[in-house]
Amino acid sequence: MAEQTNLEAIFALRKKSIDNNNHPITKVVGKQLSQFGFSTQMVHEVMNEVCVRAAKCPYQISNPEAWFKVTSFNIVREKSRDRERIEFNDSDDYSNSASSDEVEESDDVVIKGKTIDYYSPFLKKAWNESLSPDERFILSVKIFKDKSWKEVTEAVAKYNDKPTTESNMRQKGCRALQKLKNAITDFQTTGNPQ
Repeated sequence: MAEQTNLEAIFALRKKSIDNNNHPITKVVGKQLSQFGFSTQMVHEVMNEVCVRAAKCPYQISNPEAWFKVTSFNIVREKSRDRERIEFNDSDDYSNSASSDEVEESDDVVIKGKTIDYYSPFLKKAWNESLSPDERFILSVKIFKDKSWKEVTEAVAKYNDKPTTESNMRQKGCRALQKLKNAITDFQTTGNPQ
């Protein structure tokens, strides 16, 4: 029997799985979609993307079924990351960005397309009451603006007009995040800050 090309092998798997909803590949892709919070109705969309990637694959696929599963997982993960990406102004001018005081009083902090109030009143309360202005600024640049620690360090240096190191920023950011998590937990259990 002649060896199948990548595309032929992947299309054969796709056809088998589309024809049979109980096919192992259909189940795996459906489970992957569910794991990332997507509708299982996207199975065919993911399978089509797998076929596109197989057509572009520069090497011979030795185990098409395993390749199909891994590639579909990567596609679902990419879709999840795209969905969760925070949209912010890509401006690198931190001097014009919101100060920590503006972030503190703003109801318009947006995470994944929804205001902070949508996620939890405890998050807003913890943000405002448990973090210092510097901690809020560090986390807002790192998390909301999706910047690297190097960029956070540069922003904080401009904000405070004093130099600092990247490792110092990482430590402060990690401590601030832990402080925020602890405060949220405290607020949720007691309803009041400790």
